[in-house]
Amino acid sequence: MQVVRRAFEALSRRDVQTLLALSSPEVEFFAPATAALTRQGRSYHGHEGIFRYMRDVGRVWEQLEIVAHDFTQRDAHHVVVSGRLRARGLGGYIMDEGVCWLVEVRGGKLRSSRPIEPPVRLAQQPVGERRADQSG
Repeated sequence: MQVVRRAFEALSRRDVQTLLALSSPEVEFFAPATAALTRQGRSYHGHEGIFRYMRDVGRVWEQLEIVAHDFTQRDAHHVVVSGRLRARGLGGYIMDEGVCWLVEVRGGKLRSSRPIEPPVRLAQQPVGERRADQSG
């Protein structure tokens, strides 16, 4: 779980080097709000995806704050992170919402991250399932 905490701290500081060190070369993460504005909704892949995400954030968000509040070990490889996403787009778009992420860790490195339904509904959602209307 410590690698997930460190990754969220690095993300909030936009510390690319630390994110790279904590992430598998095959990492995949889905940031729907940023991806919708820059990549037709596609997820980011690999270390190049981390660089691309950070560039995209700078292009579309005047301010982006990702605050992780709670970290819960779901199973041997998955951590549920509950927090808040606050953003102000360069065009004036404002977002402020609670978000949960499912983060996969393999071999001590981040393998994937994606938004999921709030924890209250997690018991009904298999690890591999993602609904198209989820935020993040």
